[in-house]
Formats: sequence, C-alpha cells, structure tokens
Amino acid sequence: MCLQAAGPRSKTVILVKNLPASVKPVELEETFGKFGTLGKVLLPPNGVTALVEFVESHEAKQAFSKLAYKRVSNRAGVKQ
Repeated sequence: MCLQAAGPRSKTVILVKNLPASVKPVELEETFGKFGTLGKVLLPPNGVTALVEFVESHEAKQAFSKLAYKRVSNRAGVKQ
C-alpha cells in the first residue's frame, strides 16, 4: 500500500518532532525566530510535535538546515 500526500508540501512550514513534553511555544519562537519572521507556531497541549510556519520559504529552508537533529530545549533534566 502506498500513501500519497493530499497536496504539495509547504515550503514555509516545518514539522518539529520529538520535543520534550514541557516545551513552551515561546521557546520554539526564540529558537526558530533567529532565522526569520514566523507566521505562527502551533503546539498542542502536552504535545511533543509542533508546526512552525515562516513567512518566507528561504528562511524556513535555512532554519531546517541549521536545526535538523538539534535539541530545541536546553533545560536541565530534559533527556535527548
């Protein structure tokens, strides 16, 4: 069985996975905001996955390249 996306992938949205359950939206805004203007950050309550939207696609691409496989939260006690 082959699954196919409903439409083309966004060039401005990054799916951020494996986040610590205690991460706050402001931490994501600080981390990803260094690379450009953010549209919105969606983080479900107690979620470990978030969506980060950039205004410009080149900023999203740069953030993805620099932050792929990096730890988002530097709080003590957070396991990687």
